[in-house]
Amino acid sequence: MTGILWAFLPAGADEPVLAFVVDADGQIMRRGDAAQCASGDFEKCVAVVPGVGAALAFLGLPKGTTVQMEAAAKLMMQDIVAGEDTNAAVAVSSTAQDDGTRLVAHFDTAICEDVMTRLAACGLDPDVIVPAAALLPPPSQGSIRAAYLGVDIARSTTRAFAAEPAVMDYILEGEQPCERLDEAALSTHFVETARRLPSLNLRVGAYSKPDASRFSPRWLKRSAILLGVAALLWPALSLVQAFQYEQAAERLDLQVMERVRAALPDAPRIVNARAQLRERMSALGLRGGPEQLLGHLARAIESQPGTTTQSLVYGPQQGLTATLIIADQNRLDQLIATLKRAGVSAQAQPIRATRDGPRAELTLKAER
Repeated sequence: MTGILWAFLPAGADEPVLAFVVDADGQIMRRGDAAQCASGDFEKCVAVVPGVGAALAFLGLPKGTTVQMEAAAKLMMQDIVAGEDTNAAVAVSSTAQDDGTRLVAHFDTAICEDVMTRLAACGLDPDVIVPAAALLPPPSQGSIRAAYLGVDIARSTTRAFAAEPAVMDYILEGEQPCERLDEAALSTHFVETARRLPSLNLRVGAYSKPDASRFSPRWLKRSAILLGVAALLWPALSLVQAFQYEQAAERLDLQVMERVRAALPDAPRIVNARAQLRERMSALGLRGGPEQLLGHLARAIESQPGTTTQSLVYGPQQGLTATLIIADQNRLDQLIATLKRAGVSAQAQPIRATRDGPRAELTLKAER
C-alpha cells in the first residue's frame, strides 16, 4: 500500500529530519527519520519547513487562470511585504477558503534550494514544500499558535507566519484571544490532515518538479529503435521529437522493421531483425551506437529519482549528448558512476542554474 511521506525540517540544518508515511485512511505506516522512511514505498513527498522567511496572507484574488492569479497576488503582496527581494517568488493555494480567499505565500527561493539539498541527502525529492503555519487549523476568532521545531507558528483570519517565540509574543499582542496548541495537539492535527496533499506549494517557477511521466518507458523503447535505424541512415539525428510526438512514433514504428531489413542486405534470412541488427553493429565495432547508449542512459536515470531528460542529440563522432534535469552534483556523480560500470564513458559539464531549474550536460561514448 502506498501513501504520502511527510518530512518535517527543523530550523537547524544539522538537526535530523523526522518523517512519517500515512495512507489514504490516515493510518501511519512508517515513522522515523527521513532516510529510513525514504527506503519504503510512497506516492508523494511533502516537505514541511519552519517558514520564517515566508510571508503568508489570505487574499481575495480575482478569478482567472493560475498565471493571472499569481500576477495579481504578486502585486497585492507588495503592499504587505516591506522591501524588495530579487529572489522572491509568489505561490498561490490551489483551493479557496470558505470565504473565497486564497492563501498566498511571498518567500525567498533560497528556501526551495535548501530543502531540496537537505532532502536529497536522505534520498528524497519533495513534490510539495509547504510552510508549517499554512497547515494550522483556522481559529474561530483571534489567532491560533503552536511551537514547531525551534520556532513558533501562528495563524489568524487574515495571515499566517512563523517567528522566534519572543518575536511572536510581540506580533500577537493585539490579536486576542490567542488559542495555543500543545505539541501533542499539533502532531494529532498533522496526522489527521496528512492523508491529502496541501493546497499551497512553494515549488513554483524554476523549482517546479518536472513531470517524470513525460518520458515513459514505452516512449524510450520506441526512441531506442528509431535511433538504431538513424545510426545507419543519417550522420546525426535530433531525438527530441522522438520523445515529444507519440503519435508520430506509432506510425514510424511500423516502418522500422522494413528499414532494418534494408540495412542487412547479406542476411540469408531475417528472423529477428532487431537482434540481428545489434549483432551486425557489434561486428562492425558499433558497440556505442545510439540504441545501446540510450538504453544505458535510461537505466542510469532510473537509479536517480527526480532526474529526467530534457533533450538528446546523437552523432557518430561525438556520441550521445544529453541535457538532464538533475537535483545536484551528488546525483550527477552517481549517475556517471552507474554508466561507467556499464562500460560507458560519460563526460559532464558543471551543473548550471537556469530559469527552469538545474541542468547538466553530458556526452556518452562506449569505452573501447
